Amino acid sequence: MKYIAFLEICPEDLDKAIETDKKRVSSGRAVKSLFPPHMIAKTSTGFLEFVIFESEDESEIAEYIMAYTATGVKMKVYPIWETDKGLEIWEKIKK
Repeated sequence: MKYIAFLEICPEDLDKAIETDKKRVSSGRAVKSLFPPHMIAKTSTGFLEFVIFESEDESEIAEYIMAYTATGVKMKVYPIWETDKGLEIWEKIKK
């Protein structure tokens, strides 16, 4: 399954988030990114980052969220799918 994660990072927590990322990557626990992390220009509250990743393992996703949340990062993770697949499902359930 594919997911998009949004990470809100306060400037005070940025160093902790960077260190967490380095530890996760070096230990092989990083989620499989399909689109590398990018920053969004939202400077009123800090940094806003997003990443698109995939995983079939709910424990991997839980660990990913908890590792960053423990540093003060606020995260939102949403499942995503291709529109064509969603429309096919929609057509089937309408019948």
